[in-house]
Amino acid sequence: MKKKILVSLLVLVIMVSIVGIYAYREFNRKVDSVSSLKADFDLQAASLIDEFAKDSKTSSGKYISKTIAITGIVANVEEQQNSITLIFKTDGNNAIRCSMDSTYTLDKVKDLNTKSVTVKGICTGYNADDLGLGSDIIINRCIIKK
Repeated sequence: MKKKILVSLLVLVIMVSIVGIYAYREFNRKVDSVSSLKADFDLQAASLIDEFAKDSKTSSGKYISKTIAITGIVANVEEQQNSITLIFKTDGNNAIRCSMDSTYTLDKVKDLNTKSVTVKGICTGYNADDLGLGSDIIINRCIIKK
């Protein structure tokens, strides 16, 4: 009887240790830097908007959660709560919103208005135009590609 309890306790301690080590490693895991990731797609801003406008479902499946490089003219640089967003404007009300990586400050990107820039980031969503205000493609963790 004592041997069964001892073996059960030993198995329980080993299982709790394995779960604990796994949880610790997952909690402290670092996210891959976008600069070290290879872009799955290299596109012009206007062509990306056109693809989403034609067929958002297919385009979402193709681009969302993928690393993409976008080249286009920056229409605006926004700062909200220490977060920098580059907005690539295309014809119409549609835009690509690129949230910059946390290492970028406003000083690094404020001079990019009306300039052609290539950024690389993770495509995370598409906000369709339901009210006539324009559609947005959302790209996060962006870096300026050199």
